[in-house]
Amino acid sequence: MEIQTITEENVAEYREILDPDAAENIGRKYYRALALHADPDASPQGVLIWKLVHDPQRGRKTTAWITWFTAADPKAGKLLLAECEKELAGEDVIRVCCEWPGDRQDIEALAFAEAGFILKETKNRERIVTVDELSKLAGKGKPELSPNIVSIDQLMLRQFQKGIMNCLFHGRAGALEDLDTLPVGWFQPKVSCCVQSKGQVNGFLLFHETPSGKLAVKLLFACKPATNQDLLGMIRFAIMRVQENYPPQTQVVIRPYDEATDAFVRKLFPNAENQMILEATKEGSEDGAERQR
Repeated sequence: MEIQTITEENVAEYREILDPDAAENIGRKYYRALALHADPDASPQGVLIWKLVHDPQRGRKTTAWITWFTAADPKAGKLLLAECEKELAGEDVIRVCCEWPGDRQDIEALAFAEAGFILKETKNRERIVTVDELSKLAGKGKPELSPNIVSIDQLMLRQFQKGIMNCLFHGRAGALEDLDTLPVGWFQPKVSCCVQSKGQVNGFLLFHETPSGKLAVKLLFACKPATNQDLLGMIRFAIMRVQENYPPQTQVVIRPYDEATDAFVRKLFPNAENQMILEATKEGSEDGAERQR
């Protein structure tokens, strides 16, 4: 068996086995990917993609989130996970985890179990809704929008970059560890919006459109002189723009990653029930020695 590192240079060789929404992240600062081959010229026996996340609830310690995992059999999956853990040993990672739909009892689940991961059912924090569902939440008629809320395609590059640095200064990067490295074009320009005061950007609601056509909320934040009303204004603006630019069945992915997005989800879906998912987790001590929960 041979392990290959997947990079921007060779990712095209794995298009048939990779989920396009996962594959697009290969090459970003905190993403890594490995493939397992029986021999160099053989088709891959499995692929694993993960990202490094600095968890504020754990004192900014690093967690590795597996974002894509597929294997031909449990043995191949276990080998991939073992190789991943070797690479993580030099990254001061104290936790490795993965989530997937709760109705899947598959090869990957067996591989996680054999590799010493703890599997459990938990509630999914991610919410997926359609544009049509968002439209119903917005109500009828066109909302009145504040003139200080505009789409990011109305900003000069310098304004956008200063707004991003303002977010980072306040310790807010949303779902993006590499927020300061992403080009403005990575964000959907007409739906993503900001709040301004005297030409200065004081908040963003940023969306990314994935290769599969989903819209994912990546950052929701505003700081003074912006107010909570400005946060709501950006939400109303984005819903209106989504309606104008996307078919009703387009999916919008919202995953709470801080207090602002958690409040956003609770406000939009006060009675929603989170679906059950499976979570695989392996903990390590802070000096890097492995231990199970």
